[in-house]
Amino acid sequence: MLRVKLIYLAALIGLGVFVIAFRGPFAVLLFLAFLVLPLFLKAAVLLMRRGLSVTLSTEFTDEAAKREVRYQITAKNRSHLPITACRVTLGCKNRIYGAKESQIVCFSVPARGRRLVRGTISSEHYGSFLLSASRIRVYDWLWLFQSKGKEPEPVSFLLWPPAQEISAQPVIHSVSSGDVQRYSTERKGDDPSELFGVRGYQDGDRPQWIHWKLSSKAEDLVVKEFSLPIANSVTLVVELTWDGNAALLDGLLELVNTLSMQLLDQQIAHRVCWYRQKEGQDVFFDVSNAEEQSFMMSELLQSEIPEEGKERTCLSLLHCEEILQGRLVYLTTRPDACQHPALHRRPDPVTIFEVTDQEGSAALLEPDLRRIPVAAKHVPESLAGVEW
Repeated sequence: MLRVKLIYLAALIGLGVFVIAFRGPFAVLLFLAFLVLPLFLKAAVLLMRRGLSVTLSTEFTDEAAKREVRYQITAKNRSHLPITACRVTLGCKNRIYGAKESQIVCFSVPARGRRLVRGTISSEHYGSFLLSASRIRVYDWLWLFQSKGKEPEPVSFLLWPPAQEISAQPVIHSVSSGDVQRYSTERKGDDPSELFGVRGYQDGDRPQWIHWKLSSKAEDLVVKEFSLPIANSVTLVVELTWDGNAALLDGLLELVNTLSMQLLDQQIAHRVCWYRQKEGQDVFFDVSNAEEQSFMMSELLQSEIPEEGKERTCLSLLHCEEILQGRLVYLTTRPDACQHPALHRRPDPVTIFEVTDQEGSAALLEPDLRRIPVAAKHVPESLAGVEW
């Protein structure tokens, strides 16, 4: 814009010299029109800006493979003047650790019409993202002036880590000693303390299964079906930290998703817990089906980690002892995590998955602790054949 203004100023000076040299009425009128032109352009750009409204939306591509999302900018021009130049700065922030990316989009909008601008924005990493359209600028037809437009509401989206199949040995089952308070919504069991449903009487049903109250109303015998208790046999403790190496954090997120899906494939109910920095508390999610697993991962991806220089707190095993159930599986990116005293004082063996960027790291196998290195860029390959 500075260049255009300098050209306009030079043209105005040249036109003034022309008027002085010829002193004709046409030259004077031309000079006055050229002098008033900025006022007209300023009024026009304000009118165009008032008639402009911008909205932002997203739709997913194959984010697991490409780590990208499609966006759409919808610009509506309610004024009778065409907008020949509108510039929008798109900002994409990874909310899990604060990294930002941006790109500039330029487009035009016809008078009393609208324009749809589509594109893709990608990220090298997983997480929860906030896409915003900021610094909306409307320019006049000569690019002498600009006016700031109203910013639309930002939109959020998630880029999920993949959960690829691995050839792993079954997890050793260890049922929690605590009281079971969850029951399956998909399968019936034999726990008489919780009713799963009712059905008609069949030969072989025991008399104590008969629901006498409903049978009297239905004028036929109705028997009870009892619920199946769900006990978490494994607890995945995620040490959600970031030391500047985003690749390690990506590997950690992929590891959580992969192990959780592997447990579901083996019909093993489990618990996933981590320290949520923003709320300053330990959180846990019980996972026994695909819906609960999806909800758990979406919550994990939306857990923010403080920026560098701010105080960070890791999940403390001493503080979350009462929410641990069954075998403890610790997921971390720290190479010194196996030295944590709380991991050596547990009655059951502990498995530590250490996400690393070092190739060929050796496993540590002790009676009460197993440390298994996982390459951040090759998570499924690192887990192949591992008995954990």
